[in-house]
Amino acid sequence: MLPIVIICIAVVGCKKEEAPNPENFGYLTTGCRLASWGMFFSKYDSDNRLTEIYNNVFYFPATPATELYRTLEYENGELKRIIVPKFEPKEVIQERREAWTEVEYEYGQYGVTTIRKFGYEGMRNGKIARIETSRHEFKYNNSRKPVELLTYAYYSREVDYLRVRGKRTFEYDSKGNLSNEISESIIDGKVESTLPIKYYYDDYPNTTKVLNFIDFDYIEAHKIFSTNNPIRVEYPGQVIDFNLTYDDHRNVIGKSPEMIKWDCK
Repeated sequence: MLPIVIICIAVVGCKKEEAPNPENFGYLTTGCRLASWGMFFSKYDSDNRLTEIYNNVFYFPATPATELYRTLEYENGELKRIIVPKFEPKEVIQERREAWTEVEYEYGQYGVTTIRKFGYEGMRNGKIARIETSRHEFKYNNSRKPVELLTYAYYSREVDYLRVRGKRTFEYDSKGNLSNEISESIIDGKVESTLPIKYYYDDYPNTTKVLNFIDFDYIEAHKIFSTNNPIRVEYPGQVIDFNLTYDDHRNVIGKSPEMIKWDCK
């Protein structure tokens, strides 16, 4: 096989796989718009992109209010950053804040490669001060599905404050669902524990990936990259079943997160 490869390179050159258009990665694309979930609801622009998230809040003394919670910015058709909006003092909350970027996404040939999470540290010299608090790096093997995920967590600002704390490797079934995962806990560069996980799915399209892609606190890869919705997770000695409920369009409307409503006009 090797001589054939060498001849291919030397004589005519091997055609590389063309990178897909970023807009076709489809992390936020569904047949219906995400209307609301829990205390949150969303707004879309004229290009059918989710651009704003609002939430219902209560200020003392129990005054209900609706506020802009996050804004989403796009580049080349893909979500690029999540922004905490400008905040004006309200009643007991006196600190004024300018808008700042809380999450940043980076993309490669096959899809998302890095998700960075930042924490707010106030103002310094008239500018917003942030610190990177976590990072997720995806690795691919000539496929639109990642085969590995490295998670970096906050360690120490003085000594390499972001360090690898977890490594996860993935296998997929014939339907494109993440079926097997090996999760490793890493401390000081050494693997402290290894956990095998198996996933099982329903037969309906995975539309809740939009929520999991913008919920950056814990990246559940099987809920983002799988074709269908997970209904069972098996750990050594433990099985967890998810009793999902659906609307008339087969969108998940209950269980993780609760009370999802869709706009399918």
